[in-house]
Amino acid sequence: MSEKIPNQLRVKLSDVRLAFPTIWDPEQFQGTGEAAYSCSLIVPRDSPQLKQIEAAIILAATRKWPEKWANILREIKNKDALCVHDGDMKSEWEGFADNWYVSCRGTTRPKIVDINPDKELTRNSGKPYAGCYVTAVIEIWAQSNQYGKRINASLAGLQFKRDGEAFAGGRPADTSEFDMAEGADAEFNSGSDSLFGE
Repeated sequence: MSEKIPNQLRVKLSDVRLAFPTIWDPEQFQGTGEAAYSCSLIVPRDSPQLKQIEAAIILAATRKWPEKWANILREIKNKDALCVHDGDMKSEWEGFADNWYVSCRGTTRPKIVDINPDKELTRNSGKPYAGCYVTAVIEIWAQSNQYGKRINASLAGLQFKRDGEAFAGGRPADTSEFDMAEGADAEFNSGSDSLFGE
């Protein structure tokens, strides 16, 4: 039985960077479990939006475990079972170092729109892609089942905001790229009380 996600635990993250998007077709995690849509959202360390995420996490915990939420949340954080992670732990991947990132995973297909939110995007749009900047609507929720206790995030929607340097394998070719001269050289782009305190 799926967890019910209250609307109050929705958070809008503006101008964050998209990574590892699995947003068109759901996939299993490492070949097991229920197929899901997923992505990582990279948030700068100094972003005030981290306070919004923290507030939603605390609210989810207090609703799920009213009497023991502080202790349980501390345990979850110590086990790295929060949906927010230190990007330095993934510094081998482009864009993660010196940032935080939110891992999102869920079975409901997210709504994906262009800068004009009335225009829905498709796989053939070529966006959003890994490395671009998006506005994301996420849902924070507390898990407590046979797999343990966690604070998770699901992706409700993505809006393409602006281009960014594509991560490796992140963006399809643009039509203009086929006009390049054959053999031409291509440019190679390779608070202590806070949950996110140092």
